[in-house]
Amino acid sequence: MLLASDPVSDGSPASAAPATATEVELRVASTPELVIEAENSTWSLSEGKAVFTGKVTATRGSLLLTCDSLEVQHDDGGEVQIALALGNVEIQREGWKATGGRATLDQGEGSLILTESPRLEEGGNWLVGERIRVFLEGERVECERCKLSIGAP
Repeated sequence: MLLASDPVSDGSPASAAPATATEVELRVASTPELVIEAENSTWSLSEGKAVFTGKVTATRGSLLLTCDSLEVQHDDGGEVQIALALGNVEIQREGWKATGGRATLDQGEGSLILTESPRLEEGGNWLVGERIRVFLEGERVECERCKLSIGAP
């Protein structure tokens, strides 16, 4: 659970104003818990959006994401649907690291799409391309216009 409280949803003008960080609860559909830390955040309950800026880190189990800004779209129940990381994106998880200028997490598909000079590294191997898609459950990667280097053991 990232934040806890009951959001205002009575239709009054106050409910249309951006929420503070203590008024919203964001959840992911599966465990483990998603924790986001940043220097600043802006919330809009009416748009179902939270924006985090400044030294952003997001962790979920063994996955660590760092970036300049992170926009999270959530449904009315607070379930995270899409997360967009921008600027100096780095993602680390159990033996691999991915970098790029932009990364989109699609919760429904369980995938992470890297663009803007994406690079995926594992051991001495690396993969670069125009667009790299990593499926977080299982060991599956898709790459467009890719170049692969397999290092020595």
